[in-house]
Amino acid sequence: LSLAGGVAASGTVGVLVSLTGNVITGTTSALVSGSTLEVGEAMAIGAVNSSSIDALAFGVAAGTVGVGVAFSANVIVNVTEALISGSTVTNAESLDVSAESSAIIRSLAVNVGAGAVGVNVNVLGNALTNHVRASVEDSDVAADGDIVISALDKAPSIIPDWIIPDEYQADLEAILDDSPIDLNANILSATINVGAGAVGVNVALVGNLVVNTTEARIGNSTVVSTTGKVALGSASESGITSFNVGVGGGAVAVNVVGYGNVITSTVQSTVENGSVIDAGAAVAITAENKATIRALGIGVAGGAVAVGVMAAGNLIVSSTGASVDGSQVTSGTTLDIGAFSDMAILAFTGSVGAGAVGVNATFSANIVTGSTTAGVVAGSVLESGGASTIEAVNSSTIDALAFGIGAGAVGVGVALSANVIVNTTAALISGSTVTNAESLDVSAESSAIIRSLAVNVGAGGVAVNLSVLGNLVTASTLATIEDSDVTAT
Repeated sequence: LSLAGGVAASGTVGVLVSLTGNVITGTTSALVSGSTLEVGEAMAIGAVNSSSIDALAFGVAAGTVGVGVAFSANVIVNVTEALISGSTVTNAESLDVSAESSAIIRSLAVNVGAGAVGVNVNVLGNALTNHVRASVEDSDVAADGDIVISALDKAPSIIPDWIIPDEYQADLEAILDDSPIDLNANILSATINVGAGAVGVNVALVGNLVVNTTEARIGNSTVVSTTGKVALGSASESGITSFNVGVGGGAVAVNVVGYGNVITSTVQSTVENGSVIDAGAAVAITAENKATIRALGIGVAGGAVAVGVMAAGNLIVSSTGASVDGSQVTSGTTLDIGAFSDMAILAFTGSVGAGAVGVNATFSANIVTGSTTAGVVAGSVLESGGASTIEAVNSSTIDALAFGIGAGAVGVGVALSANVIVNTTAALISGSTVTNAESLDVSAESSAIIRSLAVNVGAGGVAVNLSVLGNLVTASTLATIEDSDVTAT
């Protein structure tokens, strides 16, 4: 929890420079390595990490010349892992290998530069990197009941529990469930910046980055459940919520607001390298990937000469996979392999330049790209006592609203906007064998949409308005069986 503040005030020149940095980094491991364990009851190997940065920064510079400059950075880098490596586990009643991470950065920055000449510059960066891994590798594992191997990366609530206690968070989330408001995110970023004076200049630059890797893996191992299920699952929920407001006011007013939000999320569940799974009940191999960006940017410039510039970019890159690769899987009942991804951007940008000469320029871009794959490949063998499904599902959404106003004796408005979705979705059986299935369903499904609205106005004795908008959706969807032997009853 960090609070940084400063005030510089003078009858002549007031200058304030603020530099803040907050960093958390760590590794959380639960490990069985090179060991032999004989367990008469349930066995659990669990690694749990929770990290948070709450940072508040404010700065005020005032004088005949008032200059405020603020640089702020918040960083979390974590590794969370639960592993069985090079070991033997026998006679367990059940086995649970789980790794879970929950990390968030909440940052608020308020900066003001005021005077006959008022200048404010604010640069804020937030970065969060998580690697979550649950794995059984180079090992022999046996249990009578269920064997569960899971990796989970959660997005916490953007509202701290000291504001709303945990017991009320679920009720609030239920109320907002069907609204565009999502209370869960890895980064909450809010900035308010003002430059005011006869000459008022405000510049605000904000960058937010989330990089999540979530893996559940069985590699070169034998995993046997006599009467129970074997579940291998990875799931990630990544989110950025960003609010940015900038104001420049004066006889000459210039306001520039630029921000970028990026999420890169990789979620994989893999059985590979000659592994063997034998379950008395069901086998489920799943990967679930959800990423959301919600961004609001507003910029206002007002004066005899007013110039407002808003530049915004949002990017989600995802990779989601569930696969059996060169391995053997036998289930007593159903056998399910599924990869599911859900990517969404909700963006609102607005900019106003108003004065005797009013100029406004708005630039925005939103991009979603990724791959979702469920597969049985490279000489794998699947045998199930019930229905078998291999399923890949992708959903991608961009909702973008942008407006710009340039007004004055001379009013100029310029807006450039682009929204792009590029996705690949595949469910496949390649070079493998599937036998004894009650039924087999190999399906790939993709759902992508861009909803965009742009409103731009140039108003004045001389009025110029230029608006350019482009939207593109490219989707490749494939369900295939190739070079394989498949039988079902």
